[in-house]
Amino acid sequence: MSTQKLAKKLYLWYPMQDFFNTGLLGAIITTTVGSIIWQLVASVFPVAFMHNPLVYVLLRICLFLEFTGVCSGAWVLASCHKYMARLRRDEFILIVLAATAR
Repeated sequence: MSTQKLAKKLYLWYPMQDFFNTGLLGAIITTTVGSIIWQLVASVFPVAFMHNPLVYVLLRICLFLEFTGVCSGAWVLASCHKYMARLRRDEFILIVLAATAR
């Protein structure tokens, strides 16, 4: 198989890679999960929201997560997705293409 055919096959195999590289997906997930949902729940049920002990625990977990420097849960989700989908860096794919061209 020629290098060009292999490159085209790899590119077609990961059609969403360019979309994932933009970071837009992480921004949407972080905004939706981390901000809007809690605001909606708190605005609909303010008294129940404030008296729920689970909210206090989750708040402490979130503050600890922010303290560690991992300010965005999107990085964690992206790492899990990278592991599960077995995504590779572009350099790795180029090395494979160079090795198969020889």
